[in-house]
Amino acid sequence: MIARVWRGWTKPENAAAYGAMLQGEIIPGLIARKLPGFVGAEVLVRHPSEREAAETEFMTVFWFRDLESVKGFAGQGYARAVIYPKAEPLLSRYEETVRHYDHAASLRAT
Repeated sequence: MIARVWRGWTKPENAAAYGAMLQGEIIPGLIARKLPGFVGAEVLVRHPSEREAAETEFMTVFWFRDLESVKGFAGQGYARAVIYPKAEPLLSRYEETVRHYDHAASLRAT
C-alpha cells in the first residue's frame, strides 16, 4: 500500500472552512468517484502556537493500493500536488510536490 502525503497551510480564519471542505466535499468526492485502488484518506491538523507562524497546517494522507493506482489519480506527473480548485483560495501556501511512502506496518494499542 502507498501513502500519498501532502501539506497545505491556511490562515487561522480559513482553517475551519478548509477542514470542512476536506471532510465534507473533497474526500467524499474521491470516494464517490470509485477510483481504482483508492483505499481512503486521513487528515491531520496542526494549529499554530504563539511561538510559531500564524498558520494552520493540514497534512493529508491518501492511501492507494499501489503506485499504478496513484498514477490513475494524479497522472504520470504523480509527484505533483493535485489541488482542488475551490480549495486553493483558502490555502495561504502549499507543497507543490507530494511524498509517497510504502506502508511498512500498522501497530495499535488494544
